[in-house]
Amino acid sequence: MERLSDDDLDESAKIHRLTFPFAAISQLGLTVTERYHASLLARDDLVAFAAFERSRLVGFCFGGTARDVEGAFLRDNLSFIASQILARPLLLTQPFIRQRIGAGLRFLRPQFASGSSAPPRPEERADIEAVRSFTLLYVAVHPAFQRRGVAKQLLEHAEQHARSEGFGRLELSVYLNNTRAIEFYEHAGWQRLVQDGEWLGFMFKSLH
Repeated sequence: MERLSDDDLDESAKIHRLTFPFAAISQLGLTVTERYHASLLARDDLVAFAAFERSRLVGFCFGGTARDVEGAFLRDNLSFIASQILARPLLLTQPFIRQRIGAGLRFLRPQFASGSSAPPRPEERADIEAVRSFTLLYVAVHPAFQRRGVAKQLLEHAEQHARSEGFGRLELSVYLNNTRAIEFYEHAGWQRLVQDGEWLGFMFKSLH
């Protein structure tokens, strides 16, 4: 397992779009996705791991303590994003894209939005805030290399890194209709975080 580098961004962006085809970042195109990954790599509060097979990037994982990464990217690249939307106006005919982009262009209040990648931190979670949490923002594997243990390796490496850095908890979110991913995480020891009797896709794994 290696660290993702700037040289890998073209391939990581392609894998991102294949793994999360309906995400707003993916829908905005390869150029936006690559620029997004570059912004993630530049953050001090994130790390990125890469899985290779015969020198080919086949999967990656972004994780750390960052929050609202999509919102920060949209805020910092507002003009660029607008130019991409103008170049592809049909994107605005898709309700999901309008919803996500609209949220971003309203400067995304610092809270978790449905489908983003960092869990919420409301006051009712004060009991677990004392535990340092390492959030997995993205775990992605090229479709041609899925079911080969790549995702398992990425998760295990991220967990090892989190332990070595003194974190006591892993967190992530998953789309509710992604039953395969949910089963995969639960098999790996992750639990569903239920709030007020409702599960919204947030999961955690204690490292103690």
